[in-house]
Amino acid sequence: MRGTPLLVGYIKPARFEREQTQLLAYEMEVRRSRRLIGVTPEVDEFKDKCFICQGDLVINSLTRCSAKTYCCGKFLHKRCLQQELQYSDKCGHCKTSNLRWDEDEEQLLPWEEVVRERVTNATNAIIRYQRRGVPYHIHNPNIVSWRILPYHVNLPIWFEFYTRLTTFVQQRQNATLYIHAYVNLPWMTITQSIRQTVYGMFSRNIPTEVMLCVREVKFRLLFLSWLHYDAEDEVIISRLTLQSSFSPPIYPEDTAWV
Repeated sequence: MRGTPLLVGYIKPARFEREQTQLLAYEMEVRRSRRLIGVTPEVDEFKDKCFICQGDLVINSLTRCSAKTYCCGKFLHKRCLQQELQYSDKCGHCKTSNLRWDEDEEQLLPWEEVVRERVTNATNAIIRYQRRGVPYHIHNPNIVSWRILPYHVNLPIWFEFYTRLTTFVQQRQNATLYIHAYVNLPWMTITQSIRQTVYGMFSRNIPTEVMLCVREVKFRLLFLSWLHYDAEDEVIISRLTLQSSFSPPIYPEDTAWV
């Protein structure tokens, strides 16, 4: 049975050497970028149990169904606290009398903790993407998308994208993310498939943890094809900005992305 030959077997030595040089250059950019975006320690997932019913406490529901005791600051289900107050005024956790629900903290602290943890997890996920060199691996001659757009993308733009994405997540929680940029291409007919390929590159460079911090992602990319093009075998993405304010779509027919 004949197998499908690996594409890497057909890459010319000069091209392979150029790709390796690009990857090394990207890794150097990553190392230099850590001091700019600030590396924060990873945060363990919230794990706790209600000390009355021994049921799990889910961090996403803390503001809805959990309270915090005034005496020891322990989280528990609000219904369990209400039932406990009917029979005793002593805390079942620290055994302090005058058990009551801390109304001031219950409305504020749990949600702040959720937001803080999501932002931290998103920031750490972006750093992991940088360390792994994800941009290089999502578009190269071994990837299916190469058949649609057989050109490398300028790797430094992804370093800039990660830096801007980190700032956006930290400053604009639960906002719609509008990605603006110019996509400069060698002379060709710009088809919807080419646009979707570039949209997909950006999407695969956004960690899942980031999607928990933004409402949705919309693309406002302007595609330009140049007859006289200075860059050889490369797509140049420029004028990149990430915004939260609404702007109309450039290509309304790309409904799934804009």
